[in-house]
Amino acid sequence: MTDPVRFKRAALIVGDLDRALALYRDALGFRLQSIKQSASDSYSYEIFGIDPGATMRMAALDGPDGQERTLALIEVVPPPPKLSRPSAATVIEVADIGAALDRIATLDGVTVLPERQLHTHDGRLGREVGVIDADGHAAVLYRV
Repeated sequence: MTDPVRFKRAALIVGDLDRALALYRDALGFRLQSIKQSASDSYSYEIFGIDPGATMRMAALDGPDGQERTLALIEVVPPPPKLSRPSAATVIEVADIGAALDRIATLDGVTVLPERQLHTHDGRLGREVGVIDADGHAAVLYRV
């Protein structure tokens, strides 16, 4: 028998923590658990290829449903260059996409892609909208 695997969190590198919190906390409803300065030997330097001379601080956010520390936002100063195209996307279920999009529309640097009808694997219909945050991270907001 193998040990179970549990997805813990996604971690995103951001250039401005306050700007990122405006999207993920204020517009999408994640709850800020803590903000801390990262240690100089943080594994994030290795994982993300961050210059050892850069400083980092991390915000841990709980999911809107209460799951602890679902998302980490890691501010890097100076920020690394943006990717020309996202290499991954988070997928976030949103109870009221219209209200979330209204809040997102007030944010600078966030791109909202055209909405599409969602067709689930089991035949249900819903809505999905792509969002590219100011740091170039992609998210798909959906509701069935």
